[in-house]
Amino acid sequence: MPAVSPDQSVENHSLTIQLPGLLLGPLLYGLIAFQSLSGLWIMLRKKLDFLDYSFLIVHRSIGIFLALYLLFYGFFRIFRTFRSNRAGIVFSGLILFFIGFYFFQTPYQIYYFLAAAFLALYLAKTVRIEKHPVKSAALALFLWLLGFTIVFNGLHLCFVNALRNDFYHLLHRYGALTAALCFYLLLGLPPAVSQARRIMRIVLIAGLLLLPLIYSVKMGLNLTNRYAVLRDPTPPKPVQVDMAEAQAGKIFVPPEHLWPSAQCSTGSCHNHHTIYEQWYYSAHRLAGKTEPYKKLVKQYAKEKGPDATLFCSRCHTPLLALAGMPDNPDNPAQDAWRDEGISCQYCHSITAVPADADNGRVTLSFPNTHLDDYDSRHPEIAGWRDRFLNANLMPHRDAFKHPVHSTSEYCAACHRVKMSLQIDGKTILLGDTHTPWLTSQSYREGITCQDCHLPLTKVTKNPDHPWHAAGDHRFVGTCQALSLLVPGEEGIDKYYDEITVQRLLGDIEIPTYELYYLAFVSSGKLRAYQHYLKNQTPIAIELTVPEKAGPAATISCLVRSRNNTHAHVLPSGPLDLNELWLEVTATDARGRLIYSTPGLDENHYLSENATSLGVELYDDDGQRIFNHRFWAIARVANKRVLAPDEFRDDRFEIAIPENAFFPIQIIATWNYRRYNQHMADWVYGPGVVTFPVTPMAEEKKTIVSE
Repeated sequence: MPAVSPDQSVENHSLTIQLPGLLLGPLLYGLIAFQSLSGLWIMLRKKLDFLDYSFLIVHRSIGIFLALYLLFYGFFRIFRTFRSNRAGIVFSGLILFFIGFYFFQTPYQIYYFLAAAFLALYLAKTVRIEKHPVKSAALALFLWLLGFTIVFNGLHLCFVNALRNDFYHLLHRYGALTAALCFYLLLGLPPAVSQARRIMRIVLIAGLLLLPLIYSVKMGLNLTNRYAVLRDPTPPKPVQVDMAEAQAGKIFVPPEHLWPSAQCSTGSCHNHHTIYEQWYYSAHRLAGKTEPYKKLVKQYAKEKGPDATLFCSRCHTPLLALAGMPDNPDNPAQDAWRDEGISCQYCHSITAVPADADNGRVTLSFPNTHLDDYDSRHPEIAGWRDRFLNANLMPHRDAFKHPVHSTSEYCAACHRVKMSLQIDGKTILLGDTHTPWLTSQSYREGITCQDCHLPLTKVTKNPDHPWHAAGDHRFVGTCQALSLLVPGEEGIDKYYDEITVQRLLGDIEIPTYELYYLAFVSSGKLRAYQHYLKNQTPIAIELTVPEKAGPAATISCLVRSRNNTHAHVLPSGPLDLNELWLEVTATDARGRLIYSTPGLDENHYLSENATSLGVELYDDDGQRIFNHRFWAIARVANKRVLAPDEFRDDRFEIAIPENAFFPIQIIATWNYRRYNQHMADWVYGPGVVTFPVTPMAEEKKTIVSE
């Protein structure tokens, strides 16, 4: 059938533009009808079975065929009805041009926006039907939806596994449905010149609708019958638990509801080059494997009984708590649970946290997922579950991404640790990074824990999206020298310790294009990066000394130190273990040390006379507790901390020797160490391990001779 000329289409006062040819119209009508129906079906299903998966596979296959058909034939035939073949060829070329950006490793966040904008501009310029502005606008919208949301975005969803964000799936779903509606309203079939052609057209449309439908049903039924023997007649029910009720011997979650975090790294989901790798080397994954923790929990069980360890395991080894097992590092049967630490599934199953959350009090939900009514231990079923998950991510995201995950209370559940013991009418807090935040500048500015501790650092070595930045699942803070805490775990020094030091020195980097994205969406992560992470050390120093001095003079040196975290007290974490002390030194022009404040001695113990921050804990016998035996605390003394944005002044009198050579250099340094030497000796043996010292902030001034 000859194509309808531009003049003929302009004379048509309806919104319909007729599709030429015997094949193009019926083909698009039939296949788009099937795609619309199967897409709606998949969209409405929350949990896939084999029949749903079959529909999805056929839907994707036909989608790829339609995309290629439109790119290399359909578009220029559609454009020909109102413009020319050349316009359709250019439109297809633009789509292919922007698809090509992927192969040059361009961030898809950038070229997606460029593709949408350029295709819209081209259509606004090209689709102009005389005397029909409404038809022009409607047709331009339809072609944009067809070209961008169906062809461009649809092909990406089929082949680019990096597109995990809901936005791209919703863009395709609702864009495709709108395009299908526009298709039936805007494009029609020309009148058949004979009864035979009319019948042929109806048969072709019906066949193109029914054949894939029949094939999908047949494939789904075959798979269902094939694995019928592996189906459980009584599938597990969804489970919801409250960790506050955890007690020894009470199993909260059946084993079939739990899976190892490595399962999250299969294929190219959260694979070994991205989030899984970050978590694997993090303090969260290793929370129950550090030598100090294992030593403490064994001592705790020895003195207070095995069941008492649930106080620790609710946060350090929560899977043991869910299984109702007291934490026992000497029990090999617990090694697999311990190796998971704070697992992917555990964190992402948290659905609610009370406002006064502490000691791991959270509510978790373990919903049923794809193929839960089959034996998941069977390797083929495990493989199918992975395929189902990749095929339809929306139910998975609904199950494991909850609003509470973006709140600071989510973190407070474990980062606020309260003892049942009270001293002077006050509850002892072993560690509390949340309460100080509630009175801080960052709280007033709407900055959450996740904004600072989950920054968009560059993902390493990901071939699917090498430019993509993601929330850093190392959750970097002040856990320095993690590699010493878990000897035998390879890669910790490179993948965790290095970035921890960078964080302490204010050297965190976020890719530039992500900064533009964060600015566009007005994210708190941008404010956190600019104000609290970039070139910001946790503590800031302002050193004041005289500009000139003479031999044998005594000069006054003032060090003003400010808590620069804007969120936490300093030091943060266990105050009896972390060490933060100020050292001031003076050297003359020949490098001779003429003054130094107390610091570490030859055995790496911090002097009691050092200018330091922290706390002193004592037991019932008046003996100082250096090894964090929190259950033995009877008295707290000399608590010295800096509240968020608080400053303190320390003054030092420095006597300059008569024979000193000028100029004199004064250096003030705040040093940080994760564990004191008493704790290191108790855990590893005397002198075996010494934790490194990180100069957290430093200021230098020079004094010249009068």
